[in-house]
Amino acid sequence: MCMRSDGQEDGWVTVKDVTSNGGFILRRTDHVHPQKERYTEPVKKAESTIVWKPIVDSFKLSQRAGSGEWLQGELGIPLPFLEMMGLGWSEQHKAFTFPMYDENRNITGVRLRKCDGKKLSVRGSREGVFLPYFDFVEPILITEGPTDAASLLSVGFATIGRPSCLGGTMIIKELVRDKDVVIVTDRDSPGRNGAERLAANLVSVSKGIKIIEPTGSANDARAWINKGATNEVIQTVIESAVDFRKRRVRT
Repeated sequence: MCMRSDGQEDGWVTVKDVTSNGGFILRRTDHVHPQKERYTEPVKKAESTIVWKPIVDSFKLSQRAGSGEWLQGELGIPLPFLEMMGLGWSEQHKAFTFPMYDENRNITGVRLRKCDGKKLSVRGSREGVFLPYFDFVEPILITEGPTDAASLLSVGFATIGRPSCLGGTMIIKELVRDKDVVIVTDRDSPGRNGAERLAANLVSVSKGIKIIEPTGSANDARAWINKGATNEVIQTVIESAVDFRKRRVRT
């Protein structure tokens, strides 16, 4: 509000005549009184109520004869090791399936792999990691995806597959508590960045942390093994790697 000499200014309206004191109290015609925002209770995101185990159990490779053998040929991974990672087939989605797990080995969702290699998830899935159905021995090798994890299984390593180069950190943190871990990164910038960030998150919980990447021309763990990397070759690379904690001290 303001005091004016008369009440007829353009864009103003008289609120009160105070001519006895020399003018008018005016208000702009475009003035809007601020209104208090009404408090509304924040909407809580409902937890998924999907019971995944019977769904996963229904994804049988037998629904499509020869599908497992076909994928084995496409990926160069022996079928038994794909099955250890929970490989199945969804006739509804026309895709291969891999279950994802939380730190308590509860199923959180299902990754779909189309025959052309395209990767999706069943609707309602929450982020999880890919695990074999048996307990771990050390060191635990952490890689990206279920098929790279299956490749490392095929040469004798216990593995965890991340859902992406940055995913699954908090779940992995619980799974590798007080254990020696080796992160096998893809040979690209996103993979290396994700490996470094994961290692930094594991410093407070893991015994030993190393980061390695495929040697030669291979870009990921599966290609590395398909090009001839054996347990002995990978073990040699692991032994020659510097622990992440010592690396950080040096830098």
